[in-house]
Amino acid sequence: RTALDDFRKVVSLCATYKDRSIANHKEFRYKRAIKLKEKQMREEQNMIDATTADDAAESNTTLSNKTTATADVPAKPTPPRPPYHSEYTPLPIGGNHYLSKIHEVNYNLCLANAACPERTKRLTRCWKRVDPRTMKAMEEQGMESFVCSEEREAVERCVGLSVQRVMKDILG
Repeated sequence: RTALDDFRKVVSLCATYKDRSIANHKEFRYKRAIKLKEKQMREEQNMIDATTADDAAESNTTLSNKTTATADVPAKPTPPRPPYHSEYTPLPIGGNHYLSKIHEVNYNLCLANAACPERTKRLTRCWKRVDPRTMKAMEEQGMESFVCSEEREAVERCVGLSVQRVMKDILG
């Protein structure tokens, strides 16, 4: 049994989190594109309305001409809908973004836990001991990287060594 076999097993074990992260990120991008499209269309309509109002004031045109001016605006296509997924949500845009991030973190934690269970347990215990107010204060100061840094770096080194073993197996 090689490191590559172990790696494949771990990746398949954690794949659900990655799949969910990708699906929610696609949903986030779709919803954001729709919002941007709606904003762009409102701005264009406002410009047309302002131009039409200026033209009407200058040439004393009638209301029917205003209606014609706005009807000449070509409709822009909406972004294609992302494929349905089991967690498709009525969440606002930010909610999908955060849900995507949560699944991404769960995927990374799953990989770390499978590759380096003891070090990951120490990291998790450290995180649980951190007071949320302290964490918030450190985050506001830009010092969040110092929270549990020894434990985090130990997990990062361990996972890096696991990847290095896999690459050696692949490349010979």
